[in-house]
This record gives sequence, C-alpha cells and structure tokens, in this order.
Amino acid sequence: MQINTLQQTISNLKNDLLLNSQLIEKLQRENGQLRSDIQSYIDKCNDKDEYIAKLEQEISELNQHVDSLTEEITTTQSIKTFEEEAKIWKKKFKELNDIYHACQEKLMVKEAEYESLQKQQSSQRIVTQTTVVKSNSSRQVKNDSDYISSSLTQNDIEKLQNLQKPLQL
Repeated sequence: MQINTLQQTISNLKNDLLLNSQLIEKLQRENGQLRSDIQSYIDKCNDKDEYIAKLEQEISELNQHVDSLTEEITTTQSIKTFEEEAKIWKKKFKELNDIYHACQEKLMVKEAEYESLQKQQSSQRIVTQTTVVKSNSSRQVKNDSDYISSSLTQNDIEKLQNLQKPLQL
C-alpha cells in the first residue's frame, strides 16, 4: 500500500507537474504576447512622441507665421495711418501754398502800384517861379522884374529853400 500510495502520489505529482508545465507554457505564451503588446505600445508611443514633436514644430512655425502676419498687419496699419496723415498734411500744404501764392500775387500787384506811384511822384515836377536880382553884392527878391522861371523837383525846391534861409536873415 505504501507503494500504491507512493505511486498515487507520484502520479498526482506528475499530473501536477504536467499541469504546472502547461500552466508555465501558457503563462510564457501570455508573457510573450504581453511583451509583444508592450513593445507594440512602446513603438506606438515612440511614433506618437515623434508625431507630437512634429506637431509641436508645426505649431512653432505657425506661431512664427502668426507673429509675422501680426507684425505685417501692424506695419500695414501704420503705413495706412501715415499715408492718411501725409494726405492731410499734403492738403494743408496745398491750401497754405494756394494762400501764399494768392498773397504773393497781391503783393506783386501792390508793389507795382507802389512803384508806379513812386515814378509818378518823382517824375512830377513842381514848377515855381523865383526871382533873384543881384545888386551891389547883396541879393534881394524882386516882385515883378527879372524873373527866371525853372522846373524844379521837390528835392531841388527843398535845397533852394535851405539856401535862401540864411540870405533872408
């Protein structure tokens, strides 16, 4: 009986060993499958990491493009603002330039009128009659005899009047 029991025990142990071997094979297959799945997940993660890096690079490039467009828009708006301001200044300049030229024309007309008046005044002669009689080293003014008439300008008259003042004293 002891042999039977031992044979039974051996048989049970063989069955257990066979079951354990089958279990180990099954677990090894599962382990291999899990390792394969893990490697697949690692590969997918690496692919996703590369894809994320690529997307981050695209995002960075797009951000740079957005910054560039924003700067271009700002520059364009500044240019438009400056162009509008230049138009305003150009309009003001044209208005002031027109006023200046109108004033310049008026000034030229007035200068011409002034020069004309000056020419008329300088060419206008004042005719006066003076009588100078010389008798024995003294001069006297006579009323109705020995008159000398001459055409004199205003300047000449003033000189003569200045000369006669000392003689009348």
